Amino acid sequence: MLKNRVGRYPRKCPVRFGVETTNPPDVEHPTYSQFAWDTPPPGPIPQGKPLPNHVGFWQPPHENDHNLRPNYYEDLLNDYKDNKDWADMYVLGKPGITIKGKLVYSGFSRDYHVAKFPLLWSKGLLFRGWDNSGNCPACIVAQIPTAEQVQVLKEFHTDRLNIVKFTENVVMECANEFPGATFTDWADPAGNNEYSTREGTFTSNAKLMRDACGVNVIPSEQSLTARINSVEDILGKRDGLLIDPGCIRLINGVMSGYC
Repeated sequence: MLKNRVGRYPRKCPVRFGVETTNPPDVEHPTYSQFAWDTPPPGPIPQGKPLPNHVGFWQPPHENDHNLRPNYYEDLLNDYKDNKDWADMYVLGKPGITIKGKLVYSGFSRDYHVAKFPLLWSKGLLFRGWDNSGNCPACIVAQIPTAEQVQVLKEFHTDRLNIVKFTENVVMECANEFPGATFTDWADPAGNNEYSTREGTFTSNAKLMRDACGVNVIPSEQSLTARINSVEDILGKRDGLLIDPGCIRLINGVMSGYC
């Protein structure tokens, strides 16, 4: 309601602007994604494009420290050490993260596991990991530049395309971005589950990817414990996992979405 009053009077007002201030918002609050921040917020990367002419300035920690008594913020951290979410927001200036359950990957840290600059393909073998099990297919492209590190270079996801069209788009973009690359494709074993077609035959998403797009996927192990442990092992190594900053869905997922 305030926005639609700005610039309404006087009638010939030559400029329209306003200043808003707030505590760190929750990542799901519109404020978090409506502004073009001067520096990236210390949390998940905002989704979507900011609104036109909306510029934000994220206050760093220890705001107004020089006017406060010594150890003011340090004492707050001690006072609220049993409420990490509160301390992260109101002492460290981080956005609130809504976790609808217990995090699956507790070892993930954006500071350590997200690259500061876009990652480059080393011209070696590439791996694609597919979620081809349902109506919202996704894919990541990764490389293993050393025996001790996995790098995620690119992500693809959709909630609008079927598996064939999605796979065609991924193959085309990969050919443009990684010319001449050799890929090994792994996928969710649920993608091999067969279902009936209009013609009365049976198929699966894995078969459609192979027959229509020439992508042969290897089903991963059907074990939740093995899957979680394999990722946690990489997260536990120094520089074991590095994700390109453009992989927004993946970063936000391991920070709070996968729980």
